[in-house]
Order: sequence, then C-alpha cells, then structure tokens
Amino acid sequence: MVGPAVGRAGLLGRSCPGLLHDIEQRCEILVAGAAKTAILRRFRAGDPTLPASHFHPLGELRVFADKAAAGG
Repeated sequence: MVGPAVGRAGLLGRSCPGLLHDIEQRCEILVAGAAKTAILRRFRAGDPTLPASHFHPLGELRVFADKAAAGG
C-alpha cells in the first residue's frame, strides 16, 4: 500500500500512487473509522472539493469501507 489508509479527517486514504493521475488500470481506496463517514458520503456524492473525487482510473475503482466508516 502506498499512502496512509487513515489520516487527517478531511482525507481519504489511498492504496495506489498518483491519486490525481488518470493512468491507473485499477485502484482501491480504503476508508476506515467513524471519522471518515462524512468524507465518504461527500466522496460518493461527487464533492469536487475532495481530491479523490477528481481521480478517474482507466479501469476499475473500488472503495472498501469498514462498518464504522460506512456509517453503520
């Protein structure tokens, strides 16, 4: 994994390099902890203020969230 899976409350962790570069064939974003619930909702809604919202891999993008981050 490259980069933190958990970090500042305003960031989603990442598991692939070049978060803002559209060259990845497949990318997985890991989201953990209740502190990420609001950020995950904003990401799913396409909030353009989140850096991860600007990442569009050429292939597949998967988001993995634990129960706390998913709001449950």
